[in-house]
Amino acid sequence: MNSYKRVLFVTKDDPFGIGGGCFATRSYLKAFSELCNGNIDVFLNAGIKTDLSIQVKNYYFTQSRGIFSKIRSIFSGELHRHTKAVQEKLLKSDVKYDLCVFNNSKVSAGLINSVKRKGIQVVTIHHNVEPEYVRDNTPNPLLRALMVHHVRRAERESYLMSDFNLFLTQQDMDSFHQLYGKCKGKEGVIGTFEVNNLPELKVKKTDQDHLIFAITGSLCTVQGVDGIVYFFEELYKFVPKSAEIIISGRKPTQTVIDYCNNHNNVRLVANPVDMTEIINQSDIYICPTRLGGGLKLRVMDGLKLGIPVITHSCSARGYDAFMEGNYLTVFNNGNEFGKELEKQIKMLKEGRLSRNVVRRRYEDLFSYEAGYKRVKSIMYEDWD
Repeated sequence: MNSYKRVLFVTKDDPFGIGGGCFATRSYLKAFSELCNGNIDVFLNAGIKTDLSIQVKNYYFTQSRGIFSKIRSIFSGELHRHTKAVQEKLLKSDVKYDLCVFNNSKVSAGLINSVKRKGIQVVTIHHNVEPEYVRDNTPNPLLRALMVHHVRRAERESYLMSDFNLFLTQQDMDSFHQLYGKCKGKEGVIGTFEVNNLPELKVKKTDQDHLIFAITGSLCTVQGVDGIVYFFEELYKFVPKSAEIIISGRKPTQTVIDYCNNHNNVRLVANPVDMTEIINQSDIYICPTRLGGGLKLRVMDGLKLGIPVITHSCSARGYDAFMEGNYLTVFNNGNEFGKELEKQIKMLKEGRLSRNVVRRRYEDLFSYEAGYKRVKSIMYEDWD
C-alpha cells in the first residue's frame, strides 16, 4: 500500500482542549498523523498548548486577528484566521504536500482554491451541517443571517471541490446530498472515536430506591443552556421524585445555576476535573439537547461507561446501533420522554440493561482502532 508523504492539517478547534469539537479534532489529527507516519504539519490558533501524544512534524501558530479585521470579516466572509498564514506557507515553502485536511468547511474558506492550484488533494471533515449549527447557536438575528450566508457558501464550495468529504453521521451526509447534490470526490461516514484506551469499566450497583440520572455538556453555549431549560420546563416532571439528578459541565450560566438551585434533588457540578467520575455515579444518562446538527459527543460520555441513554432525537444521530435493546432510546417531546424513561427504569430494575453489553458495542464503534480503520478505508479505497 502507498502512503501519504506529507500532510497539511488546518483547524480552528483545539485538538488538546476540552469539549466535543476538541475531542473529535484530536482523534482525526491522530488518525491522519498515522496515515503519513507523522509527516504532518498543523496550523493552530496561537495560545494552544500541545503535547507529544500525537506525532507531528511542525506546528504553526496563527495570531488572532485585530478587532477591525474581525468586524470586517462579518461582511467579507473570512471565517478564520489562517488564510494569509497558510497561503504564505504554500507560496514560500519548499515542502511538497500531497494532502491537505480542512477540519471543518469553515477553515477551507479562502484557501481551498489555493490548495487545489498547488495540485494538493483536499480532505474536508464536516463536523455538522454548518448553516444549521450557526442558526441554532447565534442569538443575534443580523449576525446570524450574515454568518449563515457565509458558512453555507463555504460549505457548498468545500463539498463540491474536495477530493474527500468525511462526515460524522449518515444523516449529515444525506443532508449534504439534498442541499448540494452529489460531489465528485469520495465520501464516507467516519463518526468519531477515542484517542486513548478507554477507562476501566466500574459497574455501580443500582439502588432501586434512589436512582441517579446524569446530564452533562457545556453549560454556557446556546444549545447547552437551551437543553437545561428544556429539561426543567418540559421533562423534569416525569423524573421520579426519589431520584437524584446530577448536572455537570463547564462554565454554567446564571440561568443554569438558578434552575438547579430551585430543585432540591438536583446537584450541579461546575467545571469538573474528571467528568468520568461524575457520570459513573449515574444509572441513566439523559441528553435533552435539541439544537444543532452533527454528532453530539456528550452522548458518548454515557455509552463509554456502559450507561444506558435517553436522548432527544436531535442528539441521536450516529448512535443507531445502540437503539436495539433499548440501550439508547429517543424522544421528541415530554410525553415521549416520560414513556421512554419509564421503560428504561423498568428494564434497569429487572436487570435487562447490561453495562457490559453497552460497553462492548461502544468499543466496536468508537475505539481508536475502529475509527482509524474507517478513515483508512476511505482514504485508501482504490489503492493497491
